Amino acid sequence: MAVKQFLGEWKHEKSEGMDDFLKAMNVGFVKRNLAKSTSPTFIFEADGEKVKFTRQSVVMTQISMVEFGVERIEKNPIDGKDVRVTDTLDGDVWKTVTSTGVEITKSIVDGKLVVKQTVKGVTCTRTFVKTK
Repeated sequence: MAVKQFLGEWKHEKSEGMDDFLKAMNVGFVKRNLAKSTSPTFIFEADGEKVKFTRQSVVMTQISMVEFGVERIEKNPIDGKDVRVTDTLDGDVWKTVTSTGVEITKSIVDGKLVVKQTVKGVTCTRTFVKTK
């Protein structure tokens, strides 16, 4: 199972292009600065055929039960609206597509989790280090 490489706890190390990405999503100044100031932790846990994906920060905790290839509804953390989300595994790359046009890839590069989020041609790259 290619997802095994993602399992564990990952602490945010750095972000590149976050402000431009959030601007492309029409996020206001205050929320952009709040988002940029947080240092989230991602936790991936196997749960049968699903993966429990927890995103924790001082601002909020969001938990998703991911079943690859199956669409689910989640709340957009920016505006609270419902978003359709589908995750797939393509080799060693975890891909996420949302109904808001955001595309996300997660991969392990040199032992670090690299998350690339793209919307309207603007990409933010976030890097995480494994803590557990």
